[in-house]
Amino acid sequence: MSNGVTEEKWSGGRKATIISGGIVGLAVFIAFLPSLHSGFVNWDDQQYVYENPVIRNLDLNFLKTVFTTVLVYNWHPLTMLSYGIDYALWGLDPWGYHLENIILHALNTALVFLLVLRLSREAGKTNAIFAGCVAGFIFGVHPLHVESVSWVSERKDVLSAFFFLLAILSYLKYSSLRKSFSYAASLVFFTLALLSKPMAVTLPAALLIMEYGLGRLDPRSWESVKSRVIEKAPFFILSVLSSAITVWAQNRQGALTPIEAYPLIDRLTVVVRAYVFYLYKFIAPVGLAPFYPLPGKSEFFGAGFFVSLAVFAAVTVFCVFSARRSRVIPAAWLYYVVTLLPVIGIIQVGNQFAADRYAYLPQLSLAVLAGLGAGRLFESPAKSTKTALVAALLLIAALLIVLTVRQEAVWADSITLWTREIEAFPGKVPLAYNQRGYAYEKKGDFSAALKDFNSAIAANPAYTASYINRGIAHAELGMFDKSIEDFKKAITLDPGKASAYYNLSRVYSKTGDTMEADFYRQKGDEAGEKK
Repeated sequence: MSNGVTEEKWSGGRKATIISGGIVGLAVFIAFLPSLHSGFVNWDDQQYVYENPVIRNLDLNFLKTVFTTVLVYNWHPLTMLSYGIDYALWGLDPWGYHLENIILHALNTALVFLLVLRLSREAGKTNAIFAGCVAGFIFGVHPLHVESVSWVSERKDVLSAFFFLLAILSYLKYSSLRKSFSYAASLVFFTLALLSKPMAVTLPAALLIMEYGLGRLDPRSWESVKSRVIEKAPFFILSVLSSAITVWAQNRQGALTPIEAYPLIDRLTVVVRAYVFYLYKFIAPVGLAPFYPLPGKSEFFGAGFFVSLAVFAAVTVFCVFSARRSRVIPAAWLYYVVTLLPVIGIIQVGNQFAADRYAYLPQLSLAVLAGLGAGRLFESPAKSTKTALVAALLLIAALLIVLTVRQEAVWADSITLWTREIEAFPGKVPLAYNQRGYAYEKKGDFSAALKDFNSAIAANPAYTASYINRGIAHAELGMFDKSIEDFKKAITLDPGKASAYYNLSRVYSKTGDTMEADFYRQKGDEAGEKK
């Protein structure tokens, strides 16, 4: 389906295409250069990298381990392999890890540019290179994507997206030319995407949605739908397998919130709010935070829910009616809705309401839609329209770059990260106070650490980790009685916490009470053996 658009007009010439795509990718790379000066943070980076012994030997045993080990609630062997390669190259210098994330994100931006070129060829009446540049740039420098790029532990986002985009491009080529090699390549890239991060499971549905948007799938024809679905059967099988492994892995490590603790009706209210939340943050990416806590029970059916429901319904109705003239807008909305499903909150992992990183792939359709719209406007014969469009886009680009660079500073280290979280949600996220206190403790600033641990316990009196950390700080300051009290409180809250017993044993050793020290050391050994 060419709509009368020639290959030459679509590409704008091979040289122009390469230069344009290269400029967009380079601009995004430069925008993220400040991240090279960032360190690791004490939020998953320790499990993935700097306290992870698994990645330190790049041998056959390492390969066996990464393909058989569940780490931080997930099975993503290709991501772990990338960390192993990084460690072989850089050791524990965070510069190299950040560099790889930035390179992958710049490559993803270039792939978005290429994807829009191909979609523009199908759409017609669109300046393809201009559309590709706009979509690629919005995707590349959007502040919502800083978390995925500047956080070493989110390597899985940028790595999975790289293969996800390659799988889409390969399948679109197969869909046009019907070459089996392109189909096989798409299947291989999809497998690699799943091995990087299981959120890629939505790819088969995304392919169907794109074919609908391109007019290759007629939803009113059962034969058309059936043939397209059957064609993607291997993709759906891989998605089901990956989903099963993910649910098993997360349930095994206790990451899934049980339905009794968080009823389905409550989850559905959060789902509606989350869809509109990500849409709003795409349009106005301000007030971003590392962790968005779940709303309180009293907020589930508050004004925020009903406003979100109205917005979601209005957008959906608009897309249904717009489908009569063009399928582009409804296809973009469908892609957005479907690709968010794995993380939208129906299956709740942890107690976060939303996360910037979850928007990395879903908001691709919004960037593409913006690019296609700009490309069509740029075809206007009126010079004033083009001038106004370019001026508006330059202003938007400048604002996005400023916001992105500011957001990168949040991820500079653990203290800047959790300080931002505390500013955004004061007194609401005990994790933030605990982790910032832990960072202060590592720096030897035990007074500052104590203040944060006290705040964490005030926010959640049953927060075991903060009692242990506060006990360590008390011990370092010579306040042994308070330290013993903290460790015993931690043991009361979690009798299986081996570190509480060991730390209590050390304090008793310092006070000269060897009998109590031996007793709690033995209890720590027993707790460790049970795990």
